[in-house]
Amino acid sequence: MLASIKSGKSTQMSSISSIDSRGMEDEVMATVDSSVRLTYKLFKQALKDKMFLEPVNACAEKYYSQLINEPKLEQLHSTMRRNYAAALQDDAQQVLNRLLISDPTIYGLSVKLQANRYELFPKYLERSAELLGEKHYLYFILKARMNFFKGYLLQLSNVNFNKNIGLQSIEYFNKAILFQADFPLPYWQLSYVYGRFLINWILQNIMQNGLWIYNQTGFFHMCH
Repeated sequence: MLASIKSGKSTQMSSISSIDSRGMEDEVMATVDSSVRLTYKLFKQALKDKMFLEPVNACAEKYYSQLINEPKLEQLHSTMRRNYAAALQDDAQQVLNRLLISDPTIYGLSVKLQANRYELFPKYLERSAELLGEKHYLYFILKARMNFFKGYLLQLSNVNFNKNIGLQSIEYFNKAILFQADFPLPYWQLSYVYGRFLINWILQNIMQNGLWIYNQTGFFHMCH
């Protein structure tokens, strides 16, 4: 797995890019009225500004739902769908790439800042998967990423270790692995969460049963 990640062949690195259909776009826009042209312009601007789901009445989702039902835009529907799906997953993809290489700049961010930046990623990834459909090669990969971020966000919130939050995050990481078995980041987070469970168990035993000492042989023994 490590070799495939370093070579860039890991499916975790898979993504799609937007398509420039300017020629076809100009032809199609010439056949529609000004209100449709304006909505299309607003849709493209919303993608550029990353205003995907909010505000509800002035976001990419709102404009897309109108444009996808416009028969005269049928030639552009597949391009619109792809570009919207690509934009939805782009920021999450960049964060995953940085986590994968242990980029120190991302680990230097505060928990609050990370949570604020990533909080909408699960919704974006879920919508991107819906747009592409189950038959698309990225569908299950996006589902894996969605569950990873759900678990990761829970861990960011779990500053003072809470067992129930820990168990819930484990469930999300396991779901991510079910969708994509060669996705390394859920395994990394699982080891972290289980480590926190172990530390919590040791600390509880210290308080209840006495002091645990780690001796030179590598085993714990109890001192009362």
